[in-house]
Amino acid sequence: MTPFQVQDILFKKIGLCSCAEWETALSELRRILEWAGQDTETRTKWETLFASEGLYYLMMSMLDEIKLIEHGISIRHCWLTQIGDELLNALQMHKADEIENAEDPELSE
Repeated sequence: MTPFQVQDILFKKIGLCSCAEWETALSELRRILEWAGQDTETRTKWETLFASEGLYYLMMSMLDEIKLIEHGISIRHCWLTQIGDELLNALQMHKADEIENAEDPELSE
């Protein structure tokens, strides 16, 4: 996934504002996706990522809605979708400023 494709997901699916602090926002998203990508039986509890249970449910429901994660009977036992895994890999590969400053390749041709 290219930096522009990541930026596109951040703007169009997550609703990240261009005035956001990209470094911290992407760092948090990466941490959450890394957590969701771990085995549900061995990963740390949700409390290691979120200050409250309500915040956990809001964030994970949003990620489920935009198809970055999915779950069975309980969202507490979620896992990454293919697109969630691809986004995580891209967030691990590209720096925040690369993503923030990415340009649409179709417009630069």
